[in-house]
Amino acid sequence: MRIRDIIFLAAGFAGMIAGVLLPDLGEPLRHIPTVFIVVQTLLCFLSGLSPDTNFSAASLRGLPRFLALKMLVVPLACWGIFSLVLPEYALGALLLGGTAVGLLAPFFLFMLRGDEVFGTAAFISSSLLMPFTVPLVVGAVALIQGASTTGLFASFLHTGMFLAACLFLPFISAKLIWMRPALARGILDRRYGVFLVCYFASMLVVFSRFSAPLRQAPTLLPQSLGATFLLAALLFVVGLILERKQGRDRRLAGVVCCCAMNNVLMAVTSAQFFGVHEVLMCALYSVPFGLMLVPYRLLAARLDAGRLAPTDGRE
Repeated sequence: MRIRDIIFLAAGFAGMIAGVLLPDLGEPLRHIPTVFIVVQTLLCFLSGLSPDTNFSAASLRGLPRFLALKMLVVPLACWGIFSLVLPEYALGALLLGGTAVGLLAPFFLFMLRGDEVFGTAAFISSSLLMPFTVPLVVGAVALIQGASTTGLFASFLHTGMFLAACLFLPFISAKLIWMRPALARGILDRRYGVFLVCYFASMLVVFSRFSAPLRQAPTLLPQSLGATFLLAALLFVVGLILERKQGRDRRLAGVVCCCAMNNVLMAVTSAQFFGVHEVLMCALYSVPFGLMLVPYRLLAARLDAGRLAPTDGRE
């Protein structure tokens, strides 16, 4: 791991620990996560809309197929597997598996020299699809289990409107900022530090919200954490399989986009509609979320060494 990776992980873990042990620290910032989301989205758009970025058809080839599998098939597969091994966490696996690609996915790809264009497109597209696909897969499972789906569609539609608002303003802002290329590049040169601050503060606020459940039922913590690591490993393998015929940069993008999802938003949503297992699993996924930088780096190194060359010969 590089020093930047270690600092990034340390910042996230510091925010988690501070949120659990000192929840009052997050109270003044309880309404700020939306600002963090908008700032990070702006940085993603600035990178994606760069004049140096090649928005060729080749860079987005296969995106609809990837999104269909990621948003519909993968969550149901995760639910099925967890139903067999950890049934109490099956719904949490479904929710996380079907959550949109996270804001940090393009940033991870920036650090890994992966396909940032694909990652940014997957982030935007999956965020807009999530209000429709998540109720669909949750409703399918609810029907299988004989439960009611009343109210889910309206609730997730509200979430979708929130996401759309968080995307529209940064998109317009990024277009305006790129009218002054020197300013845009100056901001991008500092994006690591900005992401670092946003990541720490987001973890602080989220874990301060879940401090009480963790203190009241500490025995849930190890089991929930283990479930998140199992899901992260499963999604890593799924990403490798989905993009097995792609070149280095695209294969990295597929793996990162499968594993780096918007778990913070889903944790907040779970607190409104689901139980403690789902809330803890979504919130605690932040731990493997950050640690996945290690297998990402290992995969990138193996791809660079040619030991996982694409099967169809494409680079």
